[in-house]
Amino acid sequence: AAGRAIAYNAARAIDLAHAARDPAVRHQADALAGLLTPITKAYCTDIGVDVTSIGIQVHGGMGYIEETGAAQHFRDARIAPIYEGTNGIQAIDLVLRKVLRIGSITPIAAITIDGFREIGQAVIKAQEPDFGTLGAIVLEAVEALATATDWIEAHAGENEALLWAASPYLRLFGIVAGAAYLAKGALAAARRKSAGETSPVLSEAIANAVFYGQNTAILAPGQLQIVIGSQFSNRLALS
Repeated sequence: AAGRAIAYNAARAIDLAHAARDPAVRHQADALAGLLTPITKAYCTDIGVDVTSIGIQVHGGMGYIEETGAAQHFRDARIAPIYEGTNGIQAIDLVLRKVLRIGSITPIAAITIDGFREIGQAVIKAQEPDFGTLGAIVLEAVEALATATDWIEAHAGENEALLWAASPYLRLFGIVAGAAYLAKGALAAARRKSAGETSPVLSEAIANAVFYGQNTAILAPGQLQIVIGSQFSNRLALS
């Protein structure tokens, strides 16, 4: 669900970059599409591998029996992080060409992070009992991403440090983007439920956002430490 939300927002940005009437909107949408493309390719394919691995785990020993189909899904998913350029290359593209976009007048990473922050604040303001601590978790994750982005910008030009940090930084961005977009969907679902709609999809959207927040987005502060500690840890490993 998180991967789908990221991909849909990337597709929307691509559409707006081509079709919006306002040139300023087209420009910003093009920058957002560029930012979200490597995240969509890398983070979504990584979690695709995770999901199919869990599928085998759920089946237990039967997961390795071909009749269940679980092992085939796992093998098929494993090519995705490689197929359109390995995810490490996508991470380098994100950091060096999208976040540190030389000559750009649109600080798209900062704008996007501000948008994520507004979603977290809206979740808290909604005071929906079903949301639990989702808003606080989203905001904590967003601040971790903001700190990591500041670190990336502070080390602009230090290519070795940036290359070491690129993959954990992309994963952090994906974690936070997934949390923010699912939370945005949960807000919309809550509004529709309050208006009297009863579709199970609405409750599912809220449950997905809360589950993802409490089990994945909550890891963002730790992922931040991987980003800012990557330079030291990699040098130590090579020494």
